[in-house]
Amino acid sequence: MRVFVPVFVREFYLANTGFFLLVIAFAGGFMRSYDHIALAEFFISSPLVLIIPIGLWFLYSLKVINFNWERIKQNENEFIFCFMLFPMTKQWWMAIRVVLIQLLPAFIYGLFLFLLAWSHDLIYSLFVILIALTLLVLMSAYHLRWSLHHPNHEKKVSFIARFFNLQFAKPFSLFFIEWITRHELVMLLGTKLFSALMIIAITALYKTDIYDLRLLSIGIMIASGANVGLVHALHHFENFHLSWVRSLPIPFLKRIYFSLMTIGIILLPEIILLIKNFPAEQDWHDYVISSFFLISVPFLFYCLLYAKDRNQQEVMTLVFYCGIVWFVLVLFKVPILPLGILNVVTGFVLWKRYYYSFEYVSRKKGAT
Repeated sequence: MRVFVPVFVREFYLANTGFFLLVIAFAGGFMRSYDHIALAEFFISSPLVLIIPIGLWFLYSLKVINFNWERIKQNENEFIFCFMLFPMTKQWWMAIRVVLIQLLPAFIYGLFLFLLAWSHDLIYSLFVILIALTLLVLMSAYHLRWSLHHPNHEKKVSFIARFFNLQFAKPFSLFFIEWITRHELVMLLGTKLFSALMIIAITALYKTDIYDLRLLSIGIMIASGANVGLVHALHHFENFHLSWVRSLPIPFLKRIYFSLMTIGIILLPEIILLIKNFPAEQDWHDYVISSFFLISVPFLFYCLLYAKDRNQQEVMTLVFYCGIVWFVLVLFKVPILPLGILNVVTGFVLWKRYYYSFEYVSRKKGAT
């Protein structure tokens, strides 16, 4: 167990420091104590409504599962495969303890909901909370144990996928989409669900009261910042799997076009949700500006990765600090149009300056 804690637990919290700081800043900056209590009372009012926090806990557990799977695949962690030599009961106990510590934020909020439901004598909500958290722990522990027993699990391409691969040539912009769907599906789904729920929740507030664009701008900033993890994966894909593309005689503007198309496809669900849920009292050009700002944030961090190679923890920490700056500027009524323009111009300058001199240091499996 002393080996598992630094390999899985400590590295998990270090790698997601920016994520936790972002959640704390959002929860502490927008909601006061009685707002949290009112929201929790709404959650526990019905077992059906409890699906909302349970869904968020499920996404968080998928994040834990994906992280553990990536750690197991790294070459320096091969020594932990001696785990399978332990008795089965000890294997389960070690796996459960690891995921319990990793799922601690979900358990803390679950305990808050449990105590609140206990004080209101909501027995059904109590059982739903207990069953949901127990199932999430068992699911995460089972996947951890299974992954340690099957570190080199073969992935087979389906007949339908082989048929389409042979019949149709994929555009360059879809190379990354197919790759991340096969290798990082949990991260892709988790990111898309989080950003989609953020946009839906923020736009729904405009139906209950009158707000200016600052609230929507902050929601878009959080949704776009969540997609920086996908942009980091895009940067790895292009510089590790497609490093030879840099030596091809492709004009600089065409390279930018390809990358912008890929980032646009990544953000397509959020753009569609903005179209569907955009506040009716706002003008159409406000939607164009909001979509432009949505794309500008991931584009900026994509270009920043060419200025200096950073791991995911360093990138998310940088996202957190930039998010604080944008948050303050938006609160002081700085329009998001100049912020988006500044992001794009800065990205172009950094890309033009560092693209051909950049040296990629991969931290993924097989890059030793």
